[in-house]
Amino acid sequence: MLPPPGALRDCEPFQSRTTVYLSHEHATSRKTDLGSPDPAAQYAIVMPPPGAPHVNPDTFNAIHQFWLLMRSRRMLWTILTIAVSVYASLCLFFFVTQRSFIYMPTPATPMHGAAAVLEVPGARLLLSTRPFDGPKALVSFGGNAEDVASTLPQLAAAFPDRAIYALHYRGYSGSSGQPAEAAMRNDARALFKMVHSRHPDVMAVGRSLGSSLAIQLAAEGPVSRLVLIAPFESILAIASRVAPFLPMRLLLRDPWQSWRYAPRVTCPTLILAASHDEIVPMSDTKKLFKAFQPGVATLRVIDGTDHNSVSCPEEFWEALVEGKRVEGKRAVSPDAGP
Repeated sequence: MLPPPGALRDCEPFQSRTTVYLSHEHATSRKTDLGSPDPAAQYAIVMPPPGAPHVNPDTFNAIHQFWLLMRSRRMLWTILTIAVSVYASLCLFFFVTQRSFIYMPTPATPMHGAAAVLEVPGARLLLSTRPFDGPKALVSFGGNAEDVASTLPQLAAAFPDRAIYALHYRGYSGSSGQPAEAAMRNDARALFKMVHSRHPDVMAVGRSLGSSLAIQLAAEGPVSRLVLIAPFESILAIASRVAPFLPMRLLLRDPWQSWRYAPRVTCPTLILAASHDEIVPMSDTKKLFKAFQPGVATLRVIDGTDHNSVSCPEEFWEALVEGKRVEGKRAVSPDAGP
């Protein structure tokens, strides 16, 4: 027996209610759906008042299916909107903070108190120097997080006949300013111009991050000899490998593309690479090597070393000073495997 009209009006478990008028026959056939987990239970079954039009059950089912489809589409759009918002926020966060991931400035220490000063637009740069009266000089560009003042004694011992000028980058070791590729490249040019005005024979040495500055100087000016220590092809390549889920080509402001300068270098060039470099893989180093004109560069691998320990063995200093293959040591072909 059917309940009296209106008795089931408030029995539905959902907040919103769609009232559907069914005939007595169809209402009877669906009365058992109320109280069940069937999604159709959200429709209140109301007995039609006299003269109300009856709804065909096929129409009712079509309305019900359409509602389910719309609800699933709204859910998909909600999920997609959340995912896009999270990804966009991640890209924005990296774009704003990226230089804090690239540069790791070293603090100022008492050993920098006697440093020379190079004034450049927007910054006051410190130089760790070993003066020497003569035609030869060496400009040194250190690696990220490296205090070049600590390597000055080793360079001075290795090159006793050259004046040494080691640059403390913007924001590093007491130098003012903030590190950024364009500004740092201009700083390297200013240093070379100053040194070359005093010494006609200038050798450039660059390690890791500094290798890109050294390559640039050799491509643009009269560098007599170039030494690259643990160099990379580009920071863009490294960043793309570390975070392949981010569009680095669009986001990265400081790509540090050393390979762009390599083809223009004409001075004798020595590349010293670590055999187990965990930051710059050998494949990257060889790509940079191949970017030089044939016969310009020589690649040497220091066995048993990583990115930070490549300069520890005596073999490293032998190669650095001699600039050529040492008897009994390993030279590398650019076509050899990693």
